[in-house]
Amino acid sequence: MLLWHPGKKVEINGVFNENSIDYEAKGDEFNHDYSLIRRKTLKDLEKCKHIELQLDSSSYFGENNTLIDSLFAKRSAAMIPVRQAKVDYILNNPSKELSGYYLSQSALDTAAKYHIRLSPEVRNGIFGTLIDHQLNKYKKYTQVQENKSKIQPGNAAPDFTLPAITGSPLSLYSVNAEFIVLDFWGSWCAPCISAMPKMKRYYQKYGKKAEFIGIACNDTEKSWKKAVSDHQPEWPQVINAGQDNVAVRYAVEAYPTKIIMDKNKTIIAVFQGEVNDFYDKLNELFRENH
Repeated sequence: MLLWHPGKKVEINGVFNENSIDYEAKGDEFNHDYSLIRRKTLKDLEKCKHIELQLDSSSYFGENNTLIDSLFAKRSAAMIPVRQAKVDYILNNPSKELSGYYLSQSALDTAAKYHIRLSPEVRNGIFGTLIDHQLNKYKKYTQVQENKSKIQPGNAAPDFTLPAITGSPLSLYSVNAEFIVLDFWGSWCAPCISAMPKMKRYYQKYGKKAEFIGIACNDTEKSWKKAVSDHQPEWPQVINAGQDNVAVRYAVEAYPTKIIMDKNKTIIAVFQGEVNDFYDKLNELFRENH
């Protein structure tokens, strides 16, 4: 990685290894310091690269999950000295641009912990927007974790009002049905899109007693409307827009997430991912209630 500053020259000297390039950059502080930290951790980076190749191979050939989990653990362990070298640099060089870059690429909890150590010039410099993005993601993550305990079977589902594709807002508590299904999805989410035909079948099967509500997340209005037009779901569609992030309030961590509740808006079950358990639960509920 190199950062080019207008009008500055960077001299690079190095050698090609089997799986990496060992180089040193001269000419400006950012690239010089980056190359030194990289050289310091090169053996660990090469070890990580080797493990990643094993992971790719194991995933391609369908190896068992125990082996894959073991490789993930090894990669995480190999990255510890790399991450520590970057944190040490940040702590020792709070006024250097490279510290801002390292923090902008760090884990969310690292960004949250160390951003206050940066100088104002670096904090508001060329990597400031990326650092803010990390901090916003961390805030969202912590809010989701806090809300998990609330989005559990037996608890009341929080009300919301979101813009519907019809042009009018839709409020959860205005919906009257024996059962209600919230489907958190996105036009960008392949499992969400592939689930549409089965969702349609189940809506046709139970739609007189159960109302589905599609909640598009992390979407633009244009992409959302195109996906609805392309796939034609028959149930109400809203978009998670505005300051009230409904996906965060409902502790959504994966897409699709489906939540079943009763007519009193009491949560019955929560399903992450496109899983058959969701459809089995619908069948079970309607057997019990008919």
